[in-house]
Parts: sequence; structure tokens; C-alpha cells
Amino acid sequence: IFLADSGFGKKKLLLLQLLLLCLLLLPASTPTPAAAMWAWKKNLSMKDNRKAAWEMYGEEESERMEHMYHRDGVMEFQLNDTYTIDFEQMIQYRSDDPDRHRPIKRYEKEADKKTKKNKKKTTKKK
Repeated sequence: IFLADSGFGKKKLLLLQLLLLCLLLLPASTPTPAAAMWAWKKNLSMKDNRKAAWEMYGEEESERMEHMYHRDGVMEFQLNDTYTIDFEQMIQYRSDDPDRHRPIKRYEKEADKKTKKNKKKTTKKK
């Protein structure tokens, strides 16, 4: 950085350098925590394509699930005191009774879908 002799101030310069270093260390593709919402199947007798069959998780739970979904190597994690999420089988199960389980589903938000489509169009043009 070429601000050392410009009277910028040593503390401000140090903070700016630290900020730039942090930006350089961030992964190139940090997933957006709210890129999707998650749901669990509340009515097992209904077909999967029926919206009424699914119950959305709360916003905090969905954000946590989305964060864990993007972490390398995470196949299962404990969502709360009651449930464990299994991404490999796409189910939630009771931590105290794994035989009691329900399907889970990931819904991409519209803005995320449009971004992906735009990226595909841009890639095809090259």
C-alpha cells in the first residue's frame, strides 16, 4: 500500500491493511447464508410435489442448515435438542430415536435461481 507517506495516519493505515488482508483470505465463493430455505415433510401421506405436505423451518434454522449444507464433509449435524439433520439421506430424525424420521427439502430462493441462470448464460457466450 502506498499510503504510508501521505499523512493517512499509522492506525488508519494499519486498519486498512488488516481489512485488505482479511478480504484476500476470504474464500472465492462464500455461499450466501440465506440462498435457500429448508422444509420438513409434515404430512407423509401426501405426495412430495404438494406444497401443503411441507412445513418451512424457521429463518434461523434454515440459515444454519444452509450454512452446514455448504461446509465440506458435513453429512450430519444436530439442529437442536430434538433433531439431527442428515444431508446424505435428506432427512431429519429424532436424536433419541433415529427410526423416527421425515424427509427434508431445500428450496432455492428466486434471486439465487436467477443469478445461477445469468451465470449459465454468461458462461455459454464465452
